[in-house]
Amino acid sequence: MNLLKKIKYILVLIILVFSGIDGMAESFIVLGNTPPGGLVTEQRQQDYRVALALCGKAELQKKAIDFSFNFVPGLSKSSADIVREAAVSQNMGAIGFSYSKEAIAAASVADELNFPVISPSASHDSLWGRRAFLSLGMNSQMQASLLVQWMLENRKNEHNVHVVVSADEVTSTGMWKNLERLLKGAGFRVTKSIFVQTDSSSPARVANETLKSKASTVIFTSFWKASVPIIQKLDSFRGQIVGQHEWAYNLESMNSAVGELREFIVISDHLPKGSSLGKNKEVNALKSDFESKYQKAFGSEPTALAYSICDTARFISLISSENAPKSRSEFINAMRLSRTWAGVRGANRMEKGQLTRTGFLLKLRGNHASLVWEGHSSVSN
Repeated sequence: MNLLKKIKYILVLIILVFSGIDGMAESFIVLGNTPPGGLVTEQRQQDYRVALALCGKAELQKKAIDFSFNFVPGLSKSSADIVREAAVSQNMGAIGFSYSKEAIAAASVADELNFPVISPSASHDSLWGRRAFLSLGMNSQMQASLLVQWMLENRKNEHNVHVVVSADEVTSTGMWKNLERLLKGAGFRVTKSIFVQTDSSSPARVANETLKSKASTVIFTSFWKASVPIIQKLDSFRGQIVGQHEWAYNLESMNSAVGELREFIVISDHLPKGSSLGKNKEVNALKSDFESKYQKAFGSEPTALAYSICDTARFISLISSENAPKSRSEFINAMRLSRTWAGVRGANRMEKGQLTRTGFLLKLRGNHASLVWEGHSSVSN
């Protein structure tokens, strides 16, 4: 950003602050630009519009939060510039930036301008421990914790674990570091293969290393697209393949790429439509109601992103109802106050800035996903 542009933003911010912007409660703008791999899709925008309309009501006030939309197609603006422009609007804060790549730059600007931005699903580890930016996604630390809890309960006699890591993805290498520490601490023997996505020899090499490892469990910390060429060469592998939670956001694509006969375990931050979350009646009622209304409004089952957006809208509504912040600073402070709340993805708890989320392991075979295990993991936010 050049100097003149930066001065303009600072001057506008000063004018808005002194003209009473901090009295503009319950007004949020939905922000987004280009996700990895393509333009902002119609489906993604529809997820935001439908989920926010269904879930963005302040519980105690019985009054809908005002959400406006600013989706920027293509690469015409960076996520950092989008946040800068939103910060000089008369909105209390923003919701958006579902993917880590766009969220990282947005988070730095949000902190710089003291402008609340909440991401429903971004998972990069660097997004935690911010001030004005908050992610309700599931980072690699949370995923690794859930996975090791499940293995200790269900696969503690399977001593050998092989982890496949993409050198091109910071989320993949971050998850590997957490897994290595937790798995070895739990007594598992851990080996790994690292691959570079542009290296055409990587799939065959990694598949061969995986088979030689004699592991009964293979964990992929890489995104599903990068993992598929390797999985396609593991026909003779008879152990358990486990994928990180990004796979749960792309189940149909996984099936079409690797075939419906292959079975996977995937980490997930939500349960598929029609599944129940243990004995939590409040959560189950919320989830069922959201799924029914989404189906009626959109003509299809909710996407993984839609579940995340709904819970984020409920979180904003809860702050509005319980804390009634009158300024951005008050809203930022309220984001990390201790509280528990039910969402369509499960129970949540914020305790002195530490977020505890419900997480799941799903068994995927063909187009059917079933619950294998349910647990909780925490991260300081």
